[in-house]
Amino acid sequence: KHEPIPYEAFRSHVKHLHADCDYKFFMEFEGVHEKNKRLTWVQSQKPENQMKNRFANVVAYDHSRVVLSLTENDQSSHYINANYVDTYNAMNAYIATQGPLAKTISDFWRMIWEQNCRVIVMITNIIEKGRHKCAMYWPTKNRKTENHGPLTITFVQEETFAYYSIRTFEIKPNKDGTHYTQPMMVKQFHFTGWPDHGAPEPGFEFPVLDLIMKSTACVVPGTGPLVVHCSAGVGRSGAFIVIDSMIKRIHDNGDLDIFNFLAHIRNQRNHLVQEECQYIFIHDTLAEYIACNFVISLPIKALKDHVRMMRMPISIQPPVKSKLDLEYEVTFGKSFRVTFGNLFYECNLQKVTIDNFFSEFDSSRVRLYPRPGEEGSDYINASYIDGFTRREAFIATQHPLQSTTMDYWRMIWQENCRSIVMLLSEKEWDKDVFPSYLPAVHDTAHFGDYEVTMESETARGDFIIRDLKLISTKDPSVIRQIRHFHFLHWPEHGQPWSGQTVLQLVSKVEEWESEVEKNSHQFDIIGPIVVHCNNGIGRTGVYCALHALWQQITQEKLVSVYQTAWLQGHQRP
Repeated sequence: KHEPIPYEAFRSHVKHLHADCDYKFFMEFEGVHEKNKRLTWVQSQKPENQMKNRFANVVAYDHSRVVLSLTENDQSSHYINANYVDTYNAMNAYIATQGPLAKTISDFWRMIWEQNCRVIVMITNIIEKGRHKCAMYWPTKNRKTENHGPLTITFVQEETFAYYSIRTFEIKPNKDGTHYTQPMMVKQFHFTGWPDHGAPEPGFEFPVLDLIMKSTACVVPGTGPLVVHCSAGVGRSGAFIVIDSMIKRIHDNGDLDIFNFLAHIRNQRNHLVQEECQYIFIHDTLAEYIACNFVISLPIKALKDHVRMMRMPISIQPPVKSKLDLEYEVTFGKSFRVTFGNLFYECNLQKVTIDNFFSEFDSSRVRLYPRPGEEGSDYINASYIDGFTRREAFIATQHPLQSTTMDYWRMIWQENCRSIVMLLSEKEWDKDVFPSYLPAVHDTAHFGDYEVTMESETARGDFIIRDLKLISTKDPSVIRQIRHFHFLHWPEHGQPWSGQTVLQLVSKVEEWESEVEKNSHQFDIIGPIVVHCNNGIGRTGVYCALHALWQQITQEKLVSVYQTAWLQGHQRP
């Protein structure tokens, strides 16, 4: 028997389930099963409907299936592989369905129209591991209007973020369509970072929470259910439904009841939450939601008061700590279940600064194209860091050593990077410790297969801007313009005298990146912004976080400091 758990005790409960290599999670997940063995799926098994099922073993239970209206001369047109699913305290809050097949796209849009659904959550990519997982059922800005059965779907707009895109469509009857006349606006939230038959990478709890908060906030009272689909419409879709429902329950009841809720909704659609790792991810995500005090993002106008509150001491007993201190310890005091991989190969140890061991995770490290017969030639101490609007927006790395300067420029060429941010003061820039990887003004330096020319150098108060020309000697016809931003007043241990100057630097980098994007060829994908200090962790991490947060503030007037630091900490410690 599983009783509801007060949210105050939930994080300890999750830690208990993780013990012994997640053995207790395994036992609990095995205990979740469809209790009602009398459930039927007759309609899914009919020959005329079998071709509408993406997978033969994922069916739509008869008692909870979504029934479409009949179209002329087609007695099977009522069928779609979709089921109503409850939330913890309301019936039919969701429709869980498979990713549409090419032959069922018109049925999918008929369901959206007939059920008056205004929000679609898509948790799959069109192709995953070389296999088609979902038909592209929506129009794009290059193909703005599509007709599907009796309906016309029109693309309105698209917003792109690091982990998902938000698309808006208008649906209305076409000339030969239904009797409805008023068009309907629908939003699609397309999450792209969740693998099939699995769970997101460690650190992705907050992007998923952000997706849930934004998508559910768009459900208008009095309209239809929120539609959620992945490929089969059971694994990832089920995890979304459980997390969202438990968030609602926390706020209403102050407790969570994951086991019994999942057992209940599995009687509405088979196989919901398909894998044990998804069951674990549900718990980890809700534990992080509780750890951040239920705040995923703050309105920028509330940030000042929030910081003042977080700085207040929470006890008078030494050592005196504030909520901010405790949040920092929670964020950076956890052990990450990751591997360091190639770092400890003997051929790579000489490529890392002494204070920079354990500074990268294998899952996020930059891999250079290997040189034939040269052991370790794919290694550089550098990590991809996600931004607000794109994955791998930054490369965080150490200052090049004498032995890695050539690899540094190899990386910049390979990744098509156009911006370099250096957070090393002139006083600190000791040539014996940190050799220069730049030529003098109007001079050219050679680094293996690459030529670097400094075309100009301009002092801008707290930073210097250098314009560089990068050429590969293997193809001299290709010339890349790179801008080097050197911030002068950030000590190794401490902070700049003014945060405003760092934001001015961020603004200049953003202006340059926008100019490069504007002038680049449409098929030329501009690479990440390279950021480095001495070891590529302290100052570098702060800059990457500030840059991402500045983009969030600019676009959303919101800020997510804890979540940004937590996620980036999973990409470079």
